[in-house]
Amino acid sequence: MTEPNASAPPTATSEETAEHGGVFARGPRGDQMLSHADAWREDDVYVIRSSEFDVIAEHEDFQQAIDDFVVWLMDRAALLAELVSAGEATEDEQRAFAVLSARVFPLLRAADEQERRRHMRKRRATSTATWRHQGTQASSSARLSRA
Repeated sequence: MTEPNASAPPTATSEETAEHGGVFARGPRGDQMLSHADAWREDDVYVIRSSEFDVIAEHEDFQQAIDDFVVWLMDRAALLAELVSAGEATEDEQRAFAVLSARVFPLLRAADEQERRRHMRKRRATSTATWRHQGTQASSSARLSRA
């Protein structure tokens, strides 16, 4: 269940007094934790820094800072996937990939499936293909010639 002030901007004014929380994304089974994070405001900029992964985002608008954080987190997941598949990831990167992929990939699969269903509904609604019966019904007494 989502807390009533889940998206309330942080009131902390420095990294030392940062508020601890997490960045969540709406998934097929409710809100899914993407990363534990710290958030604060420096002058006119909101800062969100993952306490698990090497990801940080900043923006004047708190919601945009969250959105940017998610984009950077997805980029980090992709980079880690490349390192792991190439056999070039360190042990720490492998562990980070295991944790991050378990959180991100189910959301990506759900989003992909939702997009596929939306595309199919749209395609059916705008389809121009039809079938029309022409001529007489084929019967078993009419044989096709062998060509």
